[in-house]
Amino acid sequence: EFKTSLAAELRSRYPLLGTSPSTSSTRQRVIAHIDLDCFFVSVCIRSRPELQGKPVAVSHSNSESRDGSSSVAACSYEARACGVKNGMFLGQARSLCPELQCVPYQFDSFKEVSRIFYDVLLRFVKWIEVVSCDEAYMDLSDAHDADSLVSLIRAQIYEQTGCRASCGVGPNILLARLATKRAKPNGQFRIDPEQALAFLAPLSVGDLHTVGWSTRGRLRDELNVRTVGELRALSAAQLCELFGPKVGSTLYGFARGIDHRRLRLKSQRKSVSVDLNYALRFSSDAQVSSFVRDLATELCSRLRALSMAASHLTLKAMMRRPGQGESRKHLGHGVVNKYHRSRQLAFPHHREDDLVRVCRSLYSELPIPPSELRGLGFTLTKLIPLEDLKRQGHTKRSRNALLPQLFAARTRTASEAEADAEADAEAE
Repeated sequence: EFKTSLAAELRSRYPLLGTSPSTSSTRQRVIAHIDLDCFFVSVCIRSRPELQGKPVAVSHSNSESRDGSSSVAACSYEARACGVKNGMFLGQARSLCPELQCVPYQFDSFKEVSRIFYDVLLRFVKWIEVVSCDEAYMDLSDAHDADSLVSLIRAQIYEQTGCRASCGVGPNILLARLATKRAKPNGQFRIDPEQALAFLAPLSVGDLHTVGWSTRGRLRDELNVRTVGELRALSAAQLCELFGPKVGSTLYGFARGIDHRRLRLKSQRKSVSVDLNYALRFSSDAQVSSFVRDLATELCSRLRALSMAASHLTLKAMMRRPGQGESRKHLGHGVVNKYHRSRQLAFPHHREDDLVRVCRSLYSELPIPPSELRGLGFTLTKLIPLEDLKRQGHTKRSRNALLPQLFAARTRTASEAEADAEADAEAE
């Protein structure tokens, strides 16, 4: 959630330029994929040299107990060598690695390092795709010496942030990303076109970008295919018959090192969301109503930051599954039943009071007692820039256009205002 929201902020902060430069058939594309090594851990131990080279995990708990229910958000390579993985319970991680040191989150530092990271990239490269707060693609086709440029960029990143970066270079996104895996940690690696087939052959099909566990399982179970070399032996017709024309043709190309994807330099935001599925414990409808209002307010804040309006709302909720006890993870959601509701709004809108009413109305359709709510989120889609609404003259009419829906969502009465005040008092 943090990485996703920060990446969206970075896309807004850096106006990415046009479309990827066209390369003629006589000039080979050069794509680089750069990734900060163990981003969260690296940022957190910059000022703690005694932890360099030690097994370290980022977690909200620093308990020494091996029965701890907190989870590992990120871990160093030294911790991974002991079997520690992201998302693992901290107690289990300490059993695998008794020397594991825990450090707390440093969200402000994460944001600072991400912005410096992109400032450095933009100082040297024009064509960049933001992948995440610590990861990007660069088109280096116009660079005189791509390898030297990558070395310079990595050195500048370390000098200004204290964090190491690894980078893979190849003729396309697929091979550049695979090259980064070979480069880690703290290195760079290049795959030239003539090396692609030999490099790919021994890899697992799961190493190919976009190939998930389902596709990997079907290849193994139905075609006895486990490596990219074995995948290459299949015809395009076989793959398209099993996976459909889009996925089948992509797999056929990937097995041969072919990837025609271009960098996405202009990414139009398609949704705005807010959700929480940790530490939700309520005892009354008033508390839930206050929580829904707070989520809707934050949703509106994120929408306004983008200067957008929206005309479709989706709700996702979690209810503790009947008969299940509390989660093993302290204040986690545990085993749940999931609910989804959606509503086409009468008019693209961005007003906080309207969003609060609609969110409350949508939530009221769910049969979830306050004490059983374990997760709640709202997503706005069908976004339109506010400037477009103004040009169309809709903003002046929006309140009237929304009246039918607002009545359906229950207009704000005096009793509802009193309920809000009661909810605020109880929440405090």
